[in-house]
Amino acid sequence: MTELRPEDYVQFVPSHGDNRELPEEDQCVITLCPMTGGEFRAYTRSVNSKKNNLEKVVERIVRDRVKSIQNYDDIRGNAIGDGQALFDRGEVSFVDEVFQALTEISVLKEGLRKK
Repeated sequence: MTELRPEDYVQFVPSHGDNRELPEEDQCVITLCPMTGGEFRAYTRSVNSKKNNLEKVVERIVRDRVKSIQNYDDIRGNAIGDGQALFDRGEVSFVDEVFQALTEISVLKEGLRKK
């Protein structure tokens, strides 16, 4: 995998729970590190087994590629600040939105690099 460099990170504001309708200072903002197609394939191969476990792939990608989270709490009111905490304690629909955004941002970033 390529080195994760802070200058490659992107900010993502999820739409989950009307987050984008909140005042800017109250919005949840997630810092993501995009990945290339090759890096995505490496993640999928890293959990290679007879039974491909998609949940493990998602966990590794979210853990490694979500660099920080601002203004997001679990259902008990405890702050979630990184990818591992998000995967472990975040709402499933929220984790899905972040994973989808990460894969879309990665495809876009890779396309921009080729031009």
